[in-house]
Amino acid sequence: MPSLEYSAVIDGDIDRVWAIIKKFGELGNWHPLIAKSEVEGGQPDGLVGVVRRVELLTGEVLRERLVTVDDMTRTLTYAFVETPLPVKNYFGTIRLTAVSDERKVFAQWFSRYDLIDSSQEEQMRAVFMDVYKLGITSLAKLARP
Repeated sequence: MPSLEYSAVIDGDIDRVWAIIKKFGELGNWHPLIAKSEVEGGQPDGLVGVVRRVELLTGEVLRERLVTVDDMTRTLTYAFVETPLPVKNYFGTIRLTAVSDERKVFAQWFSRYDLIDSSQEEQMRAVFMDVYKLGITSLAKLARP
């Protein structure tokens, strides 16, 4: 089961960054690779178990279920329900940690998954790293005071 992580230190307020991330259905408002996203079925955003529909800029659609959201640890975990990518059993997590004595945030985005086709391991690693890096970079811009 491959796993990977991207992390960075963001200048800004941790509560501001967390408020953006925990709006599960609003991924399209801050991630540059997402054309639009929404929680399905009129369910309340942020409720564990809700499914969001994510439309990529390419037109491809993913569906992701919110597995956990924890305000104390500022951690959100989601799982793929449907994806055009050659993976299964995908779980992704975004975690924020305050950097002591500074107005900075240590942001981590990591995942684990099974490959449907093992020959695509490097390609999937590159795809996910791009997604995580671009997402955290976008959050860093939004977090600036």
